[in-house]
Amino acid sequence: MSPISFRRRFSVGSARLPAAVLALGLVPGLAAARPQEAVLHGTPAYVRTARDLGAANPGQTIEVVVWLNVHDRDQMDALARDLYRPGSPNYRHWLTPADLAARFAPSAAEAQTVQAFLAASNLQVVRVGNDNFFVRARGQIADVEKAFQVSLHKYQVRGKTLRANTSDPKIAGAA
Repeated sequence: MSPISFRRRFSVGSARLPAAVLALGLVPGLAAARPQEAVLHGTPAYVRTARDLGAANPGQTIEVVVWLNVHDRDQMDALARDLYRPGSPNYRHWLTPADLAARFAPSAAEAQTVQAFLAASNLQVVRVGNDNFFVRARGQIADVEKAFQVSLHKYQVRGKTLRANTSDPKIAGAA
């Protein structure tokens, strides 16, 4: 399986914020496309109903954060449920950050795969998160669109201007 998947949406931030976020991450959302290509379900729901203000400026620089898949997702979800279930042996037995990382964190090799994908897409890696849970990169909107095979548009949503992809993103290759 790919080391990355989409969380809830592929929203590349708000035009009002200095940095944008590519919410790739912790909830499974991959569907097979062509070999070595994954379609990541994550177009924000508001894209269907919000006023489309047109394409985002392709030359604008934004930051994206790519959240990597955790290991043993089913086990992590079961543990999370048990933390709140009275009678469970894990009830209110919270994990330390070190325990969480030891059991579920992506590997350094997986983070390097994502870094290589971003660098090959003309995006500059600016930070790898603690325990490889995310990779932050910076680049032009045109490069983000090409990397994730999407078009980014601006949308009017409840008085705010937001950027979002117009369709589900795709990732080719090992990432």
